[in-house]
Amino acid sequence: MKSHHHYRDESYYEALRDILKGILCGCSKVIKPLAVMRLTFGSFVVTFTGDFQMLLPDDKSVTASLSYVDAKGNPAQVEGAPVWTTDRPDLVTVTAAADGLSAVIAPVGPLGFAQISVDADADLGAGVMPLNTLGSVEVIAGTAVAGVMNFGAPA
Repeated sequence: MKSHHHYRDESYYEALRDILKGILCGCSKVIKPLAVMRLTFGSFVVTFTGDFQMLLPDDKSVTASLSYVDAKGNPAQVEGAPVWTTDRPDLVTVTAAADGLSAVIAPVGPLGFAQISVDADADLGAGVMPLNTLGSVEVIAGTAVAGVMNFGAPA
């Protein structure tokens, strides 16, 4: 069985520290907006909140879209266009739309795991409140298109 690890950038750990600090010191609760990601694969649409994993055949691509909500699930805005990246550009390309609210994820060739990360600024004022949305893509083999025959040694 294959295993993989989720790698998170510093903004994830910073948010986690803020939440834990609020719990441990009894301070007021730190509330940060959530991100919701929608994946469209043909007519199949799935919506996720938080981390998720997508199985993506190496002969297909998938469109991922984001919408943001506040702590109560109401639609929320972010400042500027969210920025999409991957930790494995050797496995997938990520081509974001101009508004940053969607991207096409396409396999490059090799099989394996890639993490997709989207960074946004949830502070609509002069400050910055980093908001990071993560997703994992496992590139798997696509549809068979040819057979390979192997011969053993003559007996």
